[in-house]
Amino acid sequence: TNCELSTAMKSVGEVMSIGRTFNESLQKALRSLETGLTGLDEVFPKDTDIDYIKSQLAKLLPNRLLIVADAMRFGVSIEEINSITGYDFWFLYNIKQIILAEQKIKEGGLPETAHEILQLKKMGFSDARLAKLSRTEMTSEQIESIRKKFDIKQVYKRVDTCAAEFESSTAYMYGCYEGDVVNKTECEASVSNRNKVVILGSGPNRIGQGIEFDYACVHAVSAAKEMGFETIMINCNPETVSTDYDTADRLYFAPLVAEDVLEILEKEQENGLLVGIIVQIGGQTPLKLAKVLNERGGQSMSIKYNIESFKEYVLNQTKIFEHGPLLIDRFLVNAVEVDVDAVCDGENVFIAAIMEHIEEAGIHSGDSTCSMPTNTLDNEIIKEIKSQTTKIARALRVI
Repeated sequence: TNCELSTAMKSVGEVMSIGRTFNESLQKALRSLETGLTGLDEVFPKDTDIDYIKSQLAKLLPNRLLIVADAMRFGVSIEEINSITGYDFWFLYNIKQIILAEQKIKEGGLPETAHEILQLKKMGFSDARLAKLSRTEMTSEQIESIRKKFDIKQVYKRVDTCAAEFESSTAYMYGCYEGDVVNKTECEASVSNRNKVVILGSGPNRIGQGIEFDYACVHAVSAAKEMGFETIMINCNPETVSTDYDTADRLYFAPLVAEDVLEILEKEQENGLLVGIIVQIGGQTPLKLAKVLNERGGQSMSIKYNIESFKEYVLNQTKIFEHGPLLIDRFLVNAVEVDVDAVCDGENVFIAAIMEHIEEAGIHSGDSTCSMPTNTLDNEIIKEIKSQTTKIARALRVI
C-alpha cells in the first residue's frame, strides 16, 4: 500500500503529548505512537546517498519528521530542509537542538553529572533512547538506575482548563522534568490516601484496535467508582472519552510505555493503597505492559501444569490473598474459538453473525481467520451459543 499522503484517507488514529518544552512534547508524542520509536530514531543506514534522502524529504510520508531529523544528521542545512518541506524555521531549529544533543552523546558518551542528565530529560529523551545513543550499549534499565541515583524523576503538572481566569481543581495531569538537581520543582499531582485503581487506556486507535476498548475502559472507571475506589486513568489519545478531564478521578496524559507508566505508579504509591492495575480491557497496548508491571511488583501471576506445582505455588504465595480471592483460568486444549456479533436494545437481542475461528483457541481475533457460516459446529452448539449470547447481553444490560 502506498503510504504517501494523497486524497485517500490514511490516518487511523492520533496521540497528544504535553510537556514544558516543544522538544519534550515532540519526543513524548513519538514514543506514544506505539510504532517502536524511542524518539527521533534513525531511518536511513549510514551509507545512504544524500540525494536519496532529499528526494524522500520532498514526499508527504508518515515518517517525515524522522526523515527531517535524519537529513540533519547527514548534514543537510536547515535552510535547505525549509525550502524542500516548507517547515517553519522555529520547528527545525528545535529539532536541530535534539540532533546536536544526540551527537554529543554518541561522541562523548552519556553525561556523568546529574545536571547534564536532567537537561537531556528536559529535552524529552527517554531512557530507552539514551540507551540506544550511549556508546557502551547500555539498557534502559541501567539508564533508569543512573537517573534514580541522582534522584531525577518526573514531576506532574495540572492542566489549567480555566486559562488562569479562576482556580482550577481539574485532576488533569502531565509529566515533565523541571527545576534543577538542588531546587526541586513543585509536583501538583496531590496524591490522595484513598484506595485506588489504575486503568491503562488503549492508546492511539489503529486497525484492529478501535474505540471499543475505550468504551470498556470508561465502564471500568464507572464500576471502580461504584466500588468506592479512586480511579486513575493513564492514556495518550485525545479522541477518547477516557481522556475527558471528568471521567476518572485523576487523568494522566502520558505515553503508554514502561518508563512513563512506572513513574506514575511510583508517584501514586507515595500515599494511599494501590489496589490494582487494570490492563486486560484496553487492548494490546496495556497487555504488552503487563509483564514489566508484574516484574515491578504487580500481582503474582504464574502458569502451572499440574496440581502439585499449583499447591506449592499457593502455599508459598500467601500475599496474593491480601486484596481478594485467587483467580484461576484453565486453558482449553483442542478448543474451537467463536466470535459472535450481536446488538441489543436492553431486552431484544439480534445475533448478526457467528464466526468460527480456523486457528486454535488463544490466537488473537485480529490475527485469526474466520469462516461464516461455521464449518464444524452442529445445530445444538449453535443454539447454545445464541442462548448464552442473549443471556449475557441482557445480564450486562448492553445497549
